[in-house]
Amino acid sequence: MKMLMVATMMTSWTVGAATAAKTDVYARETDAFLAARDGRVQAAQIAAIRRATAGEADDLKAVRTARNTWASLPDGVETERMSPTRLLYRPKGGRDLPLLIYLHGGGWVIGSLASCSAFCGAVAAKGSAVLALDYPLAPEHPFPAALNDVCAAFRAVVSDPARFGADPTRVSIGGDSSGGNLALAAALVLQKENLKPRSLVLYYPVTEARADGSASWRTFATGCGMDAAFMDACLVAYLNGHNPADPLVSPAFASDGQLRRLPPVHILGADRDVLRDQGLRFARRLGALGCPVRAEVLPGSTHLFVTVRGQPAAFARAVAFAVEAMK
Repeated sequence: MKMLMVATMMTSWTVGAATAAKTDVYARETDAFLAARDGRVQAAQIAAIRRATAGEADDLKAVRTARNTWASLPDGVETERMSPTRLLYRPKGGRDLPLLIYLHGGGWVIGSLASCSAFCGAVAAKGSAVLALDYPLAPEHPFPAALNDVCAAFRAVVSDPARFGADPTRVSIGGDSSGGNLALAAALVLQKENLKPRSLVLYYPVTEARADGSASWRTFATGCGMDAAFMDACLVAYLNGHNPADPLVSPAFASDGQLRRLPPVHILGADRDVLRDQGLRFARRLGALGCPVRAEVLPGSTHLFVTVRGQPAAFARAVAFAVEAMK
């Protein structure tokens, strides 16, 4: 397997093999991760999402509760509850720090502050502030509720950066999966207000809110951490009849002009993932437009390495990737 990379901040592309040792680590950890997963759990989640979309939310609430597990806080990192839905991580006593507004994954329907707590704490331990958002979830709160919340958080940070210990010129937005989608969409909205994040830090993001028919969508539709059927159910819940071609739900459909005004985009993809090809397609388009972009796919990895334990090498790379992107 190989790691596909877009040369950082350039329009040229390079394809280089990952070291054999690293490829083996990612693949071995992913094999063990997938072998330990019970396929019935995701089937139950899909059913719960569909029932909630039809108006019966009790099962989905139980799914959310079951996933609400907090990670231990790293030494030297403190947290502060900025509001009921915003939790700030930062090195103790840190000021004028780069800050990452972080948006958890979960298909816009599950996930919480707890689900991204390990990642946020690990990034803060490397010297950055991280503001995690508990944005409103679908189907109770479909598009654009979560997007509006993300944009409000960015405005709050840049309007009073000292309150967050942040350097106002170094405020980035990032997220995994649906969270990566929201980060991209927020950057498009903020353009209209002449507001621009320092960078976008995206992990296996949803760039097209549809079953894209790509090779990765077909090949990894089942048994690879996130089934295509799960993504389909989440899209129905989130879109609630909204046009999937709207760039604010499918950033890949934004105009060339909109994309050229994006901040530097950093994408770290999973190899065995239905979303792999659409993320790379989006990165290639940015590169062709001359936009600052970097994209990597971790060979052998699968979806969920940021927020679900079991792929520690990929998780460590994700943390380092965020630190690099915020420089």
